[in-house]
Amino acid sequence: MKKLIQIVSAIILCVVLISCSRGTGVVRRVEVDIGASERFTEEEIELAMAVVKEHFASTNDRWSELTHLWYDEAMSNGIIERRQWEESNTIILFSHFMQGQGMGQEQQWMPMDWVLVREDSSDTWRLLTWGKTI
Repeated sequence: MKKLIQIVSAIILCVVLISCSRGTGVVRRVEVDIGASERFTEEEIELAMAVVKEHFASTNDRWSELTHLWYDEAMSNGIIERRQWEESNTIILFSHFMQGQGMGQEQQWMPMDWVLVREDSSDTWRLLTWGKTI
């Protein structure tokens, strides 16, 4: 009986530790490239990037690392025009991240696009959607 209690306790501890690993995505070493923009100031782009970093860190596990985050106005504008989104208060950021750096998983490089919107230039950015190639 004592052995059974130890095994069940070990399983419960493993489950708790694994569930606690969510929300610690790595953003410490991300390479940032703001790029030239006619629509947004450097500060506006940095604020949008901060939202992405915060979201990535809070929703990914410790085996995911955001490696590169950038703004490319031509790419962003092309997607916004195709989607017919309101361009003055929509920004699309692009990123690469590494996934599966632990637990015996093979490391994978993943692209990710991030769409952020706001009501007007005095409002804060909020994440609308994200994914591989919007």
